[in-house]
Amino acid sequence: MRQSDAHDCRVESNHQLCGSQAARIHHRCPGLPLIEGLAAAPRDRQAGTSITDAVVGALEASMYGSDLLDDELAAHVATTFAAMVKQTPALHAHWLEIQDRLARVAAEQLALQAGTEPTDPEPTIAGWALAGLVQVDMDLRTRHIRAGRRGAQLRDAVTGDVRQAAELLETGLASLSRATQTGGPNGLG
Repeated sequence: MRQSDAHDCRVESNHQLCGSQAARIHHRCPGLPLIEGLAAAPRDRQAGTSITDAVVGALEASMYGSDLLDDELAAHVATTFAAMVKQTPALHAHWLEIQDRLARVAAEQLALQAGTEPTDPEPTIAGWALAGLVQVDMDLRTRHIRAGRRGAQLRDAVTGDVRQAAELLETGLASLSRATQTGGPNGLG
C-alpha cells in the first residue's frame, strides 16, 4: 500500500468513525464533550479563582477521565484523538470552533473583570492565549505519551507543563489589570 493510500484509508476511517456532522462527532469522539466543558470554565469559575486557574483546572479534570482506562488504552485514545483532529476536516473545524468559543468567553470574563469591552485588544488577545492552553495541553499529552509516560507520570508531566505555560499567561494578565487601572497604555482604558 502506498503512503497516500494509507493516509486516505485513515482519513476515510476517521470520517466513518466521526462522520461529518457535529452531532455525530459529539457522540462518537469522546474527547469533545470534555473539551467543550472548558468553554464554560471561565464563566462558571468559583469566586476568587482566576480565569487561568479555571481553564487549567478544567484541563486537569479532563486528565482524570483517562484513569478509568488501562494506561496503554488511554495513551492510544489520546494520540488517536489528536491525530484525528489534525486529519479530519469536520473534527478539525469543530475543534477550532471550541477554541473560538473558549477565547470569546474568556475575553468576556477578562473584560468584565478589567472594566473594559470584550472587543478591546487586551482581553481579545488574552482570551485567545487562554484558549491556546487547550492546544498546548493536547500537544503535551501526545509528546509525553511518545516519550513513554503513562498513568500518574503522564498526568503529572502534562499538568506541570500546562501550569508552567499558564504561569506565563498569568503574568501577562496581571499586567492587563494594571494597565486598565492606570488608564491603559494607549489612554483608552
